Formats: sequence, structure tokens, C-alpha cells
Amino acid sequence: MRMIALTALLIAGNVAAGTIASGCTLQAADPDILAKTAGGITLEGGDGNSEAPLWLGPIHTPACSLEVDLFGGPLAVARDRFLFVVQVSGSQQRVTQYDLQSCKQRWQSAPLFGQAKLLKDGYQIGKKLVRFGPQCQPARRGH
Repeated sequence: MRMIALTALLIAGNVAAGTIASGCTLQAADPDILAKTAGGITLEGGDGNSEAPLWLGPIHTPACSLEVDLFGGPLAVARDRFLFVVQVSGSQQRVTQYDLQSCKQRWQSAPLFGQAKLLKDGYQIGKKLVRFGPQCQPARRGH
């Protein structure tokens, strides 16, 4: 019996360690996810396009309002703390990360061109990869 309990404990520890070591996992942010993240996130200024929506902002949480230029998706959240949006200006796009605890922009990519696709650990925009590593910091590769 002790051997089974010890094995289960080791497996649970390895699973938890693997989760921590895997870095920052981005989750697609649909309206239900946004409502549950950081006490509730509200997006204002939507254009009503259900296929590829854009918003003029601001982004509201119970703690603050973030003034954001024109942005779209795919939207993502990570660790119930970080919000990722794709800001749009003409044909340029920038992945922008907000820290919802400090209510500040944490990071923004260089201008990118092409369709945005959400990945488990970042974004692909056109042929460029934007990935996030441990603590949801931008990874050096792919920029």
C-alpha cells in the first residue's frame, strides 16, 4: 500500500514539475474565459464582426482600465494574470501583453505582417513566431 501511495506522489510531483517547467501556456480568451479572468475582463468598442472582431478599447477589469489602440484577436490569457491582444495599425500587427495585476502593458512585439494564429506558448503571425517562456516573458527566439 505504501508503494502505491509513494508512486502516486512521485507521479503527481512529476506532473506538477512538468507544468511549471513548460513555461507560459496561452489559453484562447472567449467571452466565458474573459469573464473568469482577473475578476472579469470587459472589452469596449467592438465592431460586431463575429468572424474577426476588432475593438477600440478600453479594456476594463475590476482593478483598472487599460487604454488600448485598435486591437483584435486571437485574444489569449495566461496564469489568470496576463492578457494578450493583437494590436492593428494598417497592415501591421503587434502582439501586446498586459499584466492585469499591475494594470500595465508588459511587452509589445516589433511590427509583424500576416494572419495571426494562437499557439500554446505564443503566436504565429505570417511566418514569424512570438513565443513566451517561463514567467510569461518573451522568449528570445522567434522575434
